[in-house]
Amino acid sequence: MNEQILELLDKYNDYKFSNSTVSRRSEFLELEKPFLQPLPSQDFEIKYYKRLKVQKMGYIYMSTDRHYYSVPYQYIGQRVDVEYTRKTVEIYLEGKRIAFHRISLKQGRYSTIKEHLSSANKAYRHWGLVYFVKKASRIGPNTQKYIDKMITEKEYPETGYKQAQGLLILTKQFPSNRIEEACRLALPYHRHVYHTIAQILEKGIDLDSGELHHNPSIPDHRNIRGKNNYQ
Repeated sequence: MNEQILELLDKYNDYKFSNSTVSRRSEFLELEKPFLQPLPSQDFEIKYYKRLKVQKMGYIYMSTDRHYYSVPYQYIGQRVDVEYTRKTVEIYLEGKRIAFHRISLKQGRYSTIKEHLSSANKAYRHWGLVYFVKKASRIGPNTQKYIDKMITEKEYPETGYKQAQGLLILTKQFPSNRIEEACRLALPYHRHVYHTIAQILEKGIDLDSGELHHNPSIPDHRNIRGKNNYQ
């Protein structure tokens, strides 16, 4: 049927207009075809726009896909214009493009260009491993070790900074001794992430470990023998 329609369409386009010597085809070839342009080399994409602040760890957070995209460390703390489509994310400051990424649909993950990171530039490390480990030492040695692992296990240290900050903020909800115990319990785990500590505390697992209860000291008495008596 389609082939028959095409045949009739050709005839229809060649019919002369009423009281005229031209047809649809001849008008197209003479008046329209010379002005036709090549089709765009890329598919048309609807663009969306946001204005976001570059976080201390050197990323912007796109709430639309719940994903982090790196920005050159020099722009930490500044507000940038973000232009994005279904495929790409472009980041601008004062009209100049400073970063480009492919869209990622991996929620809670990070798209990183190594050269963007402050850890790759020793002159710029306000938020770094030393900063977080020092903060953690005020809670206790296990928290210090846990945060150290949380950051150093990441391919890019900056991706661990936000989780480290989240762990430190837990001191607003829980006493330091509980956080310290939760970190002690979680240190042997294969992965060291914020959510592990948060769940231990929320479920009270640290309270059941028995380590939070201080054992009373043994009194000094002549009827109590020390370990040397059993050697």
